[in-house]
Amino acid sequence: MRIIDYKDMALAPLLHHVPPFITPNHLATVRLLLALPLIILLLQEHLILAFTIFVITMVLDAIDGSLARLRHTTSAIGEVLDPMADKAIFISAFVILGYGTVPLNLFLTILMLEVITFLGSLLSPIITKSMYGFTVAVKANIFGQLKLTLYSVAMILLFLVGNNQELQLTANGIFILGVLSSFTSMIYFAVQMKSR
Repeated sequence: MRIIDYKDMALAPLLHHVPPFITPNHLATVRLLLALPLIILLLQEHLILAFTIFVITMVLDAIDGSLARLRHTTSAIGEVLDPMADKAIFISAFVILGYGTVPLNLFLTILMLEVITFLGSLLSPIITKSMYGFTVAVKANIFGQLKLTLYSVAMILLFLVGNNQELQLTANGIFILGVLSSFTSMIYFAVQMKSR
């Protein structure tokens, strides 16, 4: 059984209470739209409200994919909308909170990897069609899920860091583990493509 199956099973009791008119794409759209208030609140240093929005987006992200699989309503637009919302939330919060807190080389590496993975997920169907003659959409593998989890934990620590050096070092260490997981995810995808 895959880890994602365990997540879906754990969330199933909650998901049955989501009204049928609310779709996974609605949840992803709400996450995407919450990026703007998150940015505004972070820039105005309303960290408690910004943190609340960040946590809400994390919860919505955790349930939208499970909801789509439970209802058998996965969609092509959802496969683009979900990572777009992930990147909008993560990058906006990371740039505002991480700049000057996260070492510059790590900060730039994370930004570069996030741009590469986002563009890769958008362009992979086109690239694989031209290279291999069939279309392959990049979907999150276990290492990509691990990266997202690690980045989320590190972001929570950045919200809490203040002048606490231990929290800052811990967040940076977790970001490094996320970067390693991101590279592993890319290598895993490349190996999967090579074996086709």
